[in-house]
Amino acid sequence: MRSELIRLIGATKDPAVVPSLLKILAVNGEDSLKRVALQELARFNDPKIPKTILGRFGSTLPDEHEVRSTAERVLAGRPEWAGFLLDQVDLAVVKDRNVPSDIVQLMMTHGDQEIDKRVAEHWPGIAAGSGGVDVLKESARIKGVLATGQGEALKGKVIFTTRCAICHKLFDEGNQIGPELTGYERNNLDFWLPSILNPSLEIREGFVQFVASMKDGRKIAGIVEDQNPRTVTLKDVANQKSVLARADMDSFQASKISLMPPGLLVGMADSELRDLFAYLTAKTKPE
Repeated sequence: MRSELIRLIGATKDPAVVPSLLKILAVNGEDSLKRVALQELARFNDPKIPKTILGRFGSTLPDEHEVRSTAERVLAGRPEWAGFLLDQVDLAVVKDRNVPSDIVQLMMTHGDQEIDKRVAEHWPGIAAGSGGVDVLKESARIKGVLATGQGEALKGKVIFTTRCAICHKLFDEGNQIGPELTGYERNNLDFWLPSILNPSLEIREGFVQFVASMKDGRKIAGIVEDQNPRTVTLKDVANQKSVLARADMDSFQASKISLMPPGLLVGMADSELRDLFAYLTAKTKPE
């Protein structure tokens, strides 16, 4: 009920509600309300909003329960606010390794040369689209690693949960932002490796990311959850939904870049690769 009230307040588009929405960010707990307040604050091009959000990163906007990532998506949605976020990344107040790839991609949708340059400095793989990975060479290397021994599926499950389950479901565990994997031909490395190393090579229908450019200057990205002649509902990686009026959009376009970041296997030890693929190719859920 309180979440719906916050949405109704934001939908008024009255700048007078901004201080009340910002106060919600200052309370302890109430993470679900903070996520809604952040989404509604994104409607208003008020300089107090990004400054308050960034000022709360060390206190009442925690990493837990997708509060921080929701805040980062709000900042990434406007070019000026994205610049403020990048300032904090430059200072290592916000660690670049902790910024989800979809947020980096959202910053790149603005077509701002300075933002693109700064993104490339911190996330060169994402900026390159394919991650700069030589798919054939890296596939051959990984196949060689996997041929040297069998991994432990239970250990691989932990790796999957950390790196993959935010988007994919396997054995009824994980989210379904991307395709559900259980029914795939999972023992076929020629299927797995190109899809993991460069996921933008082929994006399955129904899991294409769309970018809505709104008349108020913000951009919102996600998978289409629902649509009708009047509205489009987008769902982001954190399962946050945004109901957007078509009348409020300047454009609505499919992205050629997969929500799944390239290079997910980069930096993994040989033993970790064997464990991950032992889990991915398991015939039944390991216990």
